[in-house]
Amino acid sequence: MKSFDRKSHRFHQMLHDLEDGCLEGADHERLMQILRTNAEARKEYLNYMGFISLLYGEAEAEAELDGKSRGPFQEQKRSSLLIRSVIGAAAVLAMGAWIASLFFPKYETTQAQITEGPSAIWEFISGGIDETTGAFRPESEVSLKTGTLNVMLSSGSEVIVEGPAEFTVHSPSEISLSEGRLWAKADSEKFIVNTRELKVTDLGTEFGITTSRHLKDEIHVASGKVLISRLNDEKNASSIELTTGQASRLTYSGKFRRIAFDQTKFQRELPQQPPYLHWSFDRKKEDGFQATGFAMPESSIEVFQLPDRKRPIPTQTQEGRFGQALSLETGKQYAQSNFPGIDGNLPRTIAFWIRNKSEDPNTYALVSWGLATDGGTKWVLGLKDDDISTGWGGSWAGANITKKTDPIFDGKWHHIAQVFTGRVIDGQPEIIHYLDGNQLKTRKIWNPGPINTDCMSNKSWPVTLGVQLYQRPNLPTFSGLIDELYLFRSALDASQIRYLMKNNRLPFQ
Repeated sequence: MKSFDRKSHRFHQMLHDLEDGCLEGADHERLMQILRTNAEARKEYLNYMGFISLLYGEAEAEAELDGKSRGPFQEQKRSSLLIRSVIGAAAVLAMGAWIASLFFPKYETTQAQITEGPSAIWEFISGGIDETTGAFRPESEVSLKTGTLNVMLSSGSEVIVEGPAEFTVHSPSEISLSEGRLWAKADSEKFIVNTRELKVTDLGTEFGITTSRHLKDEIHVASGKVLISRLNDEKNASSIELTTGQASRLTYSGKFRRIAFDQTKFQRELPQQPPYLHWSFDRKKEDGFQATGFAMPESSIEVFQLPDRKRPIPTQTQEGRFGQALSLETGKQYAQSNFPGIDGNLPRTIAFWIRNKSEDPNTYALVSWGLATDGGTKWVLGLKDDDISTGWGGSWAGANITKKTDPIFDGKWHHIAQVFTGRVIDGQPEIIHYLDGNQLKTRKIWNPGPINTDCMSNKSWPVTLGVQLYQRPNLPTFSGLIDELYLFRSALDASQIRYLMKNNRLPFQ
């Protein structure tokens, strides 16, 4: 909630103009917004209107005590004073009734504005926005399949929701997030976000929440403070308070565990295009190949040689599919970025060109990052003989390729793409593989574990190319060329994959 200055000259000037009937346009809307969202401002307004009514009454009384005869002008003035006094008193009563309705409300629809980001796919499951009033119908449920939405509430609070997500708007000051990620910029008193297990009460702040059917809730506070309690804990016996720069995760035992604050887990503004990084490998600087991109941290890629993984070695390039390509042909080499990767169960897309040195049945981890354990905490796009596979620690999703119809070990350039939509359908994470723009059939996984890529652990690996990730990079390494590596923090569709392969960019770039 924004702070209110009772001595603000601008605020009192707007009150004067409102009382005089000359407050219009943006100033009128600004005053209404202040009164809707700030109890102290409403109290000041009541005091002001009461004072004005008293002034009119006192002026009338003094005029009668003068005992002077009233001509037409005085009678008109008296009538005007009386009318204004009545209007002022009526305004005070109306304002009092309105304030009382805030504390003893009957349900009212929420004034709503939804703005969608690029490639957002969403729908109302129930309710919707009334075309006449522009308000949410009661208990409106929204399903966001992919992309990002900006939801502005009439309380002044704003939420950025990143899909896949499902949420319900209950009132101007309360919503429920059953799936997805949300960043809240609260501008109302006691703004509440519920998840399946938690009630998060904002006390004037900016914060993020992640929640999933398969993973435990996380809360990250960027400013101010929030109160967190279990939904079934009516007495708030186990509630905690988080302040600026703090974060917590609900454990499987029902307790809260402090974790490192990381606001990069969230989309904090509505993006104009999907966030991404792109390594072209065309130009090398002292600290490696620099990435370009949008709404992602600056990063670079350097080359190392096993067994020494502490000191980078000089890099080699060759003619690539577009410009120059990274060469890893000399054996026992791999490349590594300082970008930690895309974490948790966020949607993601990896796309790049490869040309292998020769036919080789070995297993390669082409692109990987995260914590090398069996708990779903790493993310691997690999290649083995007739498989393009995705692994996340204990689970693998493979897509068959054949040497006859889908040659890949032929010494020619091929485009590989992997998409994780963030959705889980019938227990199966939705993972899609592409080879040269064609979608491959991904086999079902037996008893897949949840995807929860860990990019924050001290032992987590950043984005790494061409080598297996165990406790440390290990043989065998990929032998060949890699070109035009893209990482998107979103799920591209088939048409976007084909456009990227053909043009080495997306339409919005």
